Amino acid sequence: DGGNYRIRKIDAATGIISTVVGNGSMGFSGDGLAATSAEINGVQDITMDNFGNLYFNDGSNFRVRKVDALGIITTVAGTGVSTNTGDGGPATSATVSGLLGICTDALGNIYITDSSASIRKINVSTGIITRVAGMGNDTALPYLGDGLFATSSHIGADGVAVDDTGNIYIADYSNSRIEKVDTFGIIYTIVGTGIAAYCCDGGAATAAEINLPENVVLDQCNNVYISDYGNRRVREVTYPYNVIPPTVTGPSSAMVGSVVTVNATVGGGGSGYTIHWYNNSVLFNTTTVPMVTYTKGTGTDNITATVLPASTLCYDSSTSVVLTITALPESVNHVAVLPIHIYPNPVGDVVNVDGDVVGYTIYSIVGATLLQGKLVNGSNNISMKSFTAGLYLLEVTDGEGGKVVSKIVKE
Repeated sequence: DGGNYRIRKIDAATGIISTVVGNGSMGFSGDGLAATSAEINGVQDITMDNFGNLYFNDGSNFRVRKVDALGIITTVAGTGVSTNTGDGGPATSATVSGLLGICTDALGNIYITDSSASIRKINVSTGIITRVAGMGNDTALPYLGDGLFATSSHIGADGVAVDDTGNIYIADYSNSRIEKVDTFGIIYTIVGTGIAAYCCDGGAATAAEINLPENVVLDQCNNVYISDYGNRRVREVTYPYNVIPPTVTGPSSAMVGSVVTVNATVGGGGSGYTIHWYNNSVLFNTTTVPMVTYTKGTGTDNITATVLPASTLCYDSSTSVVLTITALPESVNHVAVLPIHIYPNPVGDVVNVDGDVVGYTIYSIVGATLLQGKLVNGSNNISMKSFTAGLYLLEVTDGEGGKVVSKIVKE
């Protein structure tokens, strides 16, 4: 409430209005005291963090100020001098000017736009101020940025917003664009062509024209809302948030009674999700991490995973394609009846196979094929020198097409 030198609150439950900052006098005073007794001047923008703290750009006092949950006001950035200095040091020793937009991220860090054509961040844990977008040399035109590090860009930022994963959204008033800075620090345009005009509702946002955007905010699904000042409109950019069908990986076969591990690769789903795991359409586990184990039974298992996002308002559930796991041995014409001797067990470097045999396969305990070869009728030596210590499966085929599978221990 600029003309009254106050910030005021309307209680959502009662509709009652009250003053939370300012005593009605223009000036600067009050740090360390109740915010309602402080003097403020030229407030441009306000924001709240997730912890109940209120922050505002006290523009004509060239400061960023905070009101904590107890109602006490303090300065978090700026000395009252109208310049833009101090990046890399304490924000309370830095200078700020031309303050416009302000927002906080999920951790409570503070982001401000200022007249140096940059966005600066105040780390709430350390109190250090840094430049995160713009060159900080008052250069806003011509636009420069897409695909570059944001700190090498030309922007004329007015409003700013940050999503829950740390991406920064910029209302670039000077260039009639909305830009996004990803978590790697790369900037690119998400709305606008740079032409200050009105065009193209219902189409791709990057092909639309906006005119002098003053602010940008996000909803809980990270859809973007723009105050398109030059066009006298509020405009929205919506994004699809369907979960990509998860990919489930695991062994193609496993020994009956062995413990099988399967994994799901999840794309989308928001910041939290659960996975329902099914074996032959029967639910056998629910996890919040993309991995599950189960004990292999006989026959064939068809494993599927359904991803259920926590934010169902923003995301749809999605089901994986089927992963098929068969029991070892996969097929047996008949069980070997001729004498076959496998020794020693445990095995050192060599396992011996004697009998009417023609071939062998060594599997891991979860069914992965590790080694295969031919055998001859009589006595055979199979080298396991390269194998690490552990439990393995040795399948031997006899001359009549029968198979025998033995568990062997490698020492």
